[in-house]
Amino acid sequence: MEFMELVVLLVIIGFFALAIYNGKITLFIVTGLFLAMFIFLKIYEKVKAQEAERKDAERTREWKRKADEEAERARELKRKADEEARIKKHKEEQERLFNNMITLGNKSLSVFEEIPEHIRTAEEYLNQAEIDLKERAFAPFWDSIEYATTSLGHFDEGVKQINNNLSQYTELIKKYDNIPPQFPLARKSADKLSIANSASGRMKVIVRSAQCDFHFATIYEQRKTNQILVAGFTNLAQALNRIEWQISKSMANLAKSVDIMSSTLNDSMDHLADSVDSMDHLADSVDSMSSTLNYSMNETHSRLDDMAQSVDHHHNELLKIKNDQVAREKRALKMLDNIQHHRKPSIFDQ
Repeated sequence: MEFMELVVLLVIIGFFALAIYNGKITLFIVTGLFLAMFIFLKIYEKVKAQEAERKDAERTREWKRKADEEAERARELKRKADEEARIKKHKEEQERLFNNMITLGNKSLSVFEEIPEHIRTAEEYLNQAEIDLKERAFAPFWDSIEYATTSLGHFDEGVKQINNNLSQYTELIKKYDNIPPQFPLARKSADKLSIANSASGRMKVIVRSAQCDFHFATIYEQRKTNQILVAGFTNLAQALNRIEWQISKSMANLAKSVDIMSSTLNDSMDHLADSVDSMDHLADSVDSMSSTLNYSMNETHSRLDDMAQSVDHHHNELLKIKNDQVAREKRALKMLDNIQHHRKPSIFDQ
């Protein structure tokens, strides 16, 4: 029964009592009863209002708690999504760096494989130039010199291209977080290219001998402006004046770049070793807290296992690439050795 219904019922009972007894005592009782009910009504309304306020406050707190939980879940999902996106982006960037280093290495190896042919061709034209000089074949002599100069110019362009690739490769090492693929040309391979210095020096001696002869010098004056658009040269005279110096400079720059690359690679490997040590310490720490952090331990070990598998796969891939590159490098070095060992003695050495 609602409170108001109870009050009405009491009022009716009071009137009935008043009507029946019509006495002062009954009136006093009824009046007191009304006052008590009125006071009780006010108290009840206040309590009910306070209860309603309390329930509203609880509902508000519950709504706020749920809203905060939802917001925290949303923030956590965003953090996870951002972290996954960062990891994916980093992985893609690392793969791009790896592929770029492989590409630079393969391009450099391809250029290196072409270099022996440029030197061999230059040597053959120099052999012919010596024959032309000996037989006093004026025009054919300078044809042979032009062809030899062009071949040596192509050699110089190849060395510069390898040097440029090597510089780019060195910069990529600094950004790469894993074991970088080995650049296919070692210092000893770069030093082997010094055979070109012998060829350019030999050509200088041959040309000097020809220019001491009036007839050869006359033909040279007619042909020194012939275009030779290779290795930055514009004509025969410029090429003959600069080819020996330019080849020596390119070789020195290449040797310097190889040394810088080796130093950068060593620094990178040291950094990787430190990172591996840090991961080992992390695994040890997780093991020591296994009783309270079992889930974290399993998760961390799982990540370490994934990293180990990734490293193994990466190592196998690098080994396969390295074996192929080493075989190609050895073939090119063998060609350079053959050129050096089978070079015909100069007529000026006889």
